[in-house]
Amino acid sequence: MSGLALVAECNKKVGSGHAVVTRNLVDLLTSVECRAYLTKGTPRRILNSFRRRPKTIPDLAVGTLMSVAVDARSRGLKAAVLNALQVTPAMVKALKSGGLKVVALSVNRNVPGADMSLTMGPSNMILSPAISALAAKPRSHRGPVKNLMILMGGTDSSGSTARLVRVLAGRLPGVRKSVIAGPNFARFAELHRALTSAKDRSFVLFRSPKNLPVLMSRVDAAITLGSNTSLELACAGTPMILMEEAPHERRLARLLARKGCGLFAGSQREATSERVLAALKRLDDPALRARMARVGRSVVNGRGAERLAAKLRKLSA
Repeated sequence: MSGLALVAECNKKVGSGHAVVTRNLVDLLTSVECRAYLTKGTPRRILNSFRRRPKTIPDLAVGTLMSVAVDARSRGLKAAVLNALQVTPAMVKALKSGGLKVVALSVNRNVPGADMSLTMGPSNMILSPAISALAAKPRSHRGPVKNLMILMGGTDSSGSTARLVRVLAGRLPGVRKSVIAGPNFARFAELHRALTSAKDRSFVLFRSPKNLPVLMSRVDAAITLGSNTSLELACAGTPMILMEEAPHERRLARLLARKGCGLFAGSQREATSERVLAALKRLDDPALRARMARVGRSVVNGRGAERLAAKLRKLSA
């Protein structure tokens, strides 16, 4: 008996990052029998991106996870990878009730009872092959910022994207502003109203673009959250203005800013228009952006997924 059950949380509250990471793992573990279980609320586009369509489960309640454990063991799977915002000992125990080994991927540094606990961060981020490949793609930063990306994760439950549109409306007309709305975007109607009211042709909206890695590699700078997206941008060599919606995002945003990958603007309340515009002015310096690009790729080298996949192959054997 061998193989992995990959269980992930995905909804408009926690975002789609956990589901995307799970898909990236499945793509890497081609020699391992994998079965994915994703919570209700996962967008169809993400479900369809798996090479084998995942099973949808209602939630990550103890009873649900016990049922997952029974199903996984009936398929001969040996271990489970639980990827959620918060993994609790009760959740681990529920999966272990079926005889599975458990790997916990979450913001928790250590989950009691888990056979392995990992906090997703710069050194072990599970990036897609398309994103990882950007680490080796040459980047050159010349002149002031002419192409800016606004990418507040796949969900943006705080409405930061719409607020940034309002902040930048009518300003920096010579800068193309690519606005990305991810597959689980929570407040699209609000964003649409902000873009309509702006009447600013420098904004270009992309809804769940399939060529996001290419877009990341072409912009001069990005405004983003301290989430998985910031690690993808670091790997792409894209300088950032970093914000946060939650405590774990604040920790990562501050860490990346301290290392030199970007400039920290704070929460939506702290990131005033003056602060955002001042940060963009600083990023007009191509030498600064080039330095941030080099640091970003030294911090996120795109090989974290390979290291984790090697450990999971041993656990599932």
